[in-house]
Parts: sequence; C-alpha cells; structure tokens
Amino acid sequence: MMWINMNDEVRVRLTDKGRALMRENHAKLLPNYPYTPPEEDKGGWSSWQLWRLMQEFGPHLRMGFDVPFDMEIEIVAHNDGISVKDNIPAVELPRRSAAEV
Repeated sequence: MMWINMNDEVRVRLTDKGRALMRENHAKLLPNYPYTPPEEDKGGWSSWQLWRLMQEFGPHLRMGFDVPFDMEIEIVAHNDGISVKDNIPAVELPRRSAAEV
C-alpha cells in the first residue's frame, strides 16, 4: 500500500483547456496582476502540490468532458520518499459486475 500526502508533489500535462481555465481564473481573482503560466518541461509536464491541483481544477473534472490535464498523474518521490506502509498488507477488493453496481 502506498500513501500520499496532500502536500506531496505531483506532475501533470495540462491540456489547452487547463491552460485556458487557469488564465480565466486568474483574470477573475487577480485582474490587476499579470498572469504567469506554470512552468512546463519539454514534455509538457508541470509540477504541483496535490492540494493545489485539486483546488485549481477540481470543479472541472468530469468524465466525458474536456479535461484540464491528461489522465496520468506522476507522483514525485523526493529524497525522503513517499510514505509507504510496508507493515500494512494491501487488500484486494472483490470485483463487482456491471449488474451489481
């Protein structure tokens, strides 16, 4: 089992929709300050604290809609590592059929 803290760093690839949402949010909340987009590496990945990513894009995450970032999220492990609880066994949940849902 692996644990992640809301303050841990994650990386995502923003879509054009995500970049547009950030510009719109900034214009509404801080109209008198210049907008600075998040830094992206050559692959288009940008780094976020998990809570900040949720705050920015949470209301816009819906299945079947134009998503603000690609569905893969990279969890960044630092020198102190991600909290892995080796002493807690992983539990596999039983799978349910579509009829049971």
